[in-house]
Amino acid sequence: MLVAIAHFKDTTPNIGDIAAALGTSRQNAKKMANILERHGVLRMEKDKNDLRVIQLFLTEKCFEYFQSRAHLELEYMSGLFAGIDEPLLDGLDIGIRKLMENTELLLNDDDEKELALTKPATTGSSRKILVTYKSQYGTTKQYATWIAEALKADLLEVSVAKSVDLSAYDLVIHGGGLYAGGIDGVKTMLKKNHQKLIVFTVGLADPETADYTEILKMGFTEQQLSKVKVFHLRGGIDYNNLSFLHKGMMAARYKYFKSRNPADLSEEDKEFMATHGKVVDFMDKESIQKLIKYVKSEK
Repeated sequence: MLVAIAHFKDTTPNIGDIAAALGTSRQNAKKMANILERHGVLRMEKDKNDLRVIQLFLTEKCFEYFQSRAHLELEYMSGLFAGIDEPLLDGLDIGIRKLMENTELLLNDDDEKELALTKPATTGSSRKILVTYKSQYGTTKQYATWIAEALKADLLEVSVAKSVDLSAYDLVIHGGGLYAGGIDGVKTMLKKNHQKLIVFTVGLADPETADYTEILKMGFTEQQLSKVKVFHLRGGIDYNNLSFLHKGMMAARYKYFKSRNPADLSEEDKEFMATHGKVVDFMDKESIQKLIKYVKSEK
């Protein structure tokens, strides 16, 4: 019910509106509203123009609840669908391409090509590199793909990578979108305890002006951050492609930030407010060059 209410961005819904949105009766909708009001996340008021109509308002406590759980909800949804769509297809695609490469090599008598069968993905040296990513709507995946192509690295979605033995790789690069202050998928990769990890984030704010101090504190311990090199890239969003749950969370987040003092908002929060409900694309392939140069300069 809270998510359904949050979807009414510019209007205040009433019991009838929410009942229709949830496909239930007004009586059931009112029962749910009474329970939520007792928990302090919802406020019911009679419409001043029609006292028969009960309007529903989300409270500050509700906005804070949405904000605190946003990254958990996204992690849950990603886990729920892991292995069903993109992750499975990505792994299958990599496997098929590798089989095709191996078949071509086996059928070719050229010694040089046979030798290439045993060569790992490299950057021009002997290092073997893996690029992992967790992408909700495609921008992080696109950056990860560009980086993997530039470094001739293997590419895996994080739900597939978490079951892979990373000791075979000299370097792991993980990319995650910024959601509610967290870096998508980074905790999963940190648990793998790889000795050499690079992380890139993808968010709406301009990396040249944004302050990522709090985000890094949330994503890493001081010890982890001392060992991990982090890069920041700018992504995009198309609200038409968001899931119903994600749209509701974004609407709740918008209302929450709108109620706060603009001076207290981060650059990422301000960019979120400015682009809410729009189709924006700040992606820039050239922006990966700092990361690429850093990797190639590392011995």
